[in-house]
Amino acid sequence: MALAPRRFGLSARRMMRPWRMFDWMDDFLVTPSEEQTTTWYPNTEMHQTDGELIVSLEIPGVKKESVDIESTEDFIRVTGERKPMQEQCAEGRVCCTEICYGPFERTIYWPMKVKSGDAKASYHDGMLDIHVPISEEEKARRPKRVTVE
Repeated sequence: MALAPRRFGLSARRMMRPWRMFDWMDDFLVTPSEEQTTTWYPNTEMHQTDGELIVSLEIPGVKKESVDIESTEDFIRVTGERKPMQEQCAEGRVCCTEICYGPFERTIYWPMKVKSGDAKASYHDGMLDIHVPISEEEKARRPKRVTVE
């Protein structure tokens, strides 16, 4: 026989704490540290022009020296890490953060054959743009317009 009734999965003792509604704030009132970082996934966009595929990743706050790009015939993998700004952490406790810190990785499979060895990348204003030429074989497979006489 239970000594305290249980309602909605909460014990009676916990239900008697009027400040329990503020328990969720404990998750926000912490200082970011290396132990609190998790893997995050940057937003990605891919579009095609006449001769190349362009992959764009949003990675603001990431130094270009910490970005690694690996391109194969089948996929492209981008890895890196965004580190917390130490001067902000030293001033006091962070009340709320929506910025993800730590390592990231994105693997994107090519929708067609590309020349992965000729890939070029540029990084400007937090956007990483990777340009990969489409293979000649894939260009030849594109439909040709036929005129009606």
